[in-house]
Parts: sequence; C-alpha cells; structure tokens
Amino acid sequence: QTFVEMIEQVVSWQLLKGFGALYVEPMNLRSLDADMFRNEKGTLQVLEGGNWKQIDPKLLVLFPNLSLSGQMGLSELSTVLDAANMDENAKQVWNNQMNSGGILSGLLSTDVKLSDAELSAMRARWEERYGGVQKAGTMGFLGAGFKFTPMGISAADMKMLEVSKVTKNEIGTAFGVPGIFLGDMESVDYSNALIQERILYSNTICPRADRLADRITLFLLPLLGLKGLEFRFDYTGIDALQANKLERAQIDEINLRTGVVTINEIRERDGYKDKKKWGDVFWGSAMLVPISTSDIPEPEPAPAP
Repeated sequence: QTFVEMIEQVVSWQLLKGFGALYVEPMNLRSLDADMFRNEKGTLQVLEGGNWKQIDPKLLVLFPNLSLSGQMGLSELSTVLDAANMDENAKQVWNNQMNSGGILSGLLSTDVKLSDAELSAMRARWEERYGGVQKAGTMGFLGAGFKFTPMGISAADMKMLEVSKVTKNEIGTAFGVPGIFLGDMESVDYSNALIQERILYSNTICPRADRLADRITLFLLPLLGLKGLEFRFDYTGIDALQANKLERAQIDEINLRTGVVTINEIRERDGYKDKKKWGDVFWGSAMLVPISTSDIPEPEPAPAP
C-alpha cells in the first residue's frame, strides 16, 4: 500500500464511519478498517482474516472526522443515509416496473369467485398479452366483471418527483461538494465552474487535509521517531487556489506600500513561524514622497550672462 492509498483509506473511513485509524508496527505502518474494531473486556481488538487480534492502543492513531466530543467523529454518510436510501428505492421501483414490462403495478379484481388455477391462468394471460417492455404504453381491454386498480407510482410520477436530483443535492451539501462535481451541468459556464472548484478546495478539501496533517504531526510522527518535524500538504500545485493567492499578494503589496501592515505581520498570518529582523519596519516605496504647496521650492535665479 502506498502512502497516498493509505491516506485515501483514512479519509474514506472518516466519511463512511466517522474516523480513520493507522497502526504503527516495527517497520510497518498500515491503515485499519474502522468497522472492524471492538472493545473486549477493556482490550482493544481488530478483526483481521476472520480472527480478532489484540492491538496496543499506544501504537494506534485515530483520525476522527469533525467531532463534537470524543475520539469518534461524525460521518457525513450517516446524515444523508435516508436521502441515499430514498434514491435507491426510487431506482428499484423504476427497475421493477421496467422488468415488469413498464405496466402499472395494481390490483386486478372481479366479483366472480375464481379458483387458484383460474387466477393463475388469468394472471399469466394478462402478462402474456400486456407484459414486456415492447408493449408498454399500449391499450389493454378487460372482460366483463374485471376491474384494474393502480396501486403504485408510475415511472412518469417518479420522474416528476425528480428524486435523484433532490437527493443528489442533499448528499452533495452534506459532503461539501458543489453541484458541478455531481454531474449538475445546468447553467454552468467556465467562470462559475472555476468558482465551484475553488470552493471545493477552500471549504472542503483543504480544511479536512489540514486537520489530518495536524494529527499526523502531533500523534503519528513521534511514533515513527520523527518528533519535531511538521507534516503539511502542499497546495501550490492546485491551479484553482493560485488565483486567490495572486489577488491576496496584490492586496498585500498595496498594504505594505501604504504602511497598513508589516512583512512579519503577513508572515504570521500565512503560518510562517520565524520572524525576520527587518520585517517589523515600514517598507515604503522610494517613489512616494509627500508634496504640498508649501514644499514647492522657489525657482533659482537665472545665471548672469
């Protein structure tokens, strides 16, 4: 397992279960499945290969998702499980209707008392004549005494409800994913696509990555013998975030030139811990000098012939 795969697995378990887990063994660092833990009489165990194996809690590093309390965070999936199930049920109803030939699910009734064999024959005759996708939407006829009562929701009704569209928005909101990344291409152009990508990174991916990096620095690196080092993700290769940095750099330059902030104040804001000795002084442009009417010098007299 590569390091990237290990990090992806930790984040996936955060989304699914609310926390991820890494276990440090001699010459081995590996991720554990978050749904394979149990506390058996005060001992922490993990299920591997069908057997419960006791592990040392001191060598276990948990990575909780956004948490209100405790080591186990909240799972985004748990908040939208009803929406996901509703979407799945809607698709199942649609598939069942298509597999049944696209006809409405309903009740075929009659006042005539029929035997089980006659009922089975009538049902088989009905499915033979009107069943099948090719016959969907055709007109059917019932004999005297029979009545058909629809009992379910038609495929057209399901489309009108637009269940998938509603649930997709709910799920995207819970996971912090803009609509364009969920296949929503309505009213999307190049400009707002870039904005949505920037929102995805700045509001969802980067905060999650920073929380993950903090726990790697504080809890994992000491177990690996790397205490004193700091783990950080590099965002310089993300094009969507560079526009923000360029705009902020331009604003910082104006503030520096006008004496609003100093270089050390900007470095402290951006997370640089070391301060420069020359960073607390005002950096003014040599091209900027104060001018007033009283400062205008008198013209020198013309030289003698």
